[in-house]
Amino acid sequence: MRNVNQRNDGVGDKLTPGVFNSFYRELENVALLAGYTLDEESGTDTNLNMLAGSVAGNIVANSTYNDAGTSANTYILSPLNNFANVTNYFDGLVVFFKPSNTNTGSSVVNVNSLGIKSIRNPDNTELSPGALVTNRRVGLTFDFTNDFFVIIENSQFSDVNETVAGDDENRFVKPNGFGTMAN
Repeated sequence: MRNVNQRNDGVGDKLTPGVFNSFYRELENVALLAGYTLDEESGTDTNLNMLAGSVAGNIVANSTYNDAGTSANTYILSPLNNFANVTNYFDGLVVFFKPSNTNTGSSVVNVNSLGIKSIRNPDNTELSPGALVTNRRVGLTFDFTNDFFVIIENSQFSDVNETVAGDDENRFVKPNGFGTMAN
């Protein structure tokens, strides 16, 4: 995408038709990549939330990974989708995955072949055995300052095949094939 804020074409703050069209094509590509079908050019817009849904879908899709299952304490994560994926570690990067193996102690992760990073508890301690459980969805967030991932309390998330229901005093989880973040 072109940076239209730093133009030196003497036109002022208006986009030329060529610049506008290239920007518009990129927006269309976001919707198409998310699987939406664009409306006919001469027709009515049938979905005015297409761009918002595409961006939200891209955010969720880019944070969900598959574990290759190499060993109990090494998690090799690859993207589950065809969206543009992360190309570097950055502060606050969040990834979700279902470990293929329960960890037996200190653990490391390699996201999208970007390099091995240790996984730590929120209090900066090593993971205890069983902190990552086979097929239980877990979230990690990257701490750029310390160059490691921090486990997000995995009790905050239901499994990808579960849904949380009930009120605060009577909460239960039941299978239904769609992941939902718990309150």
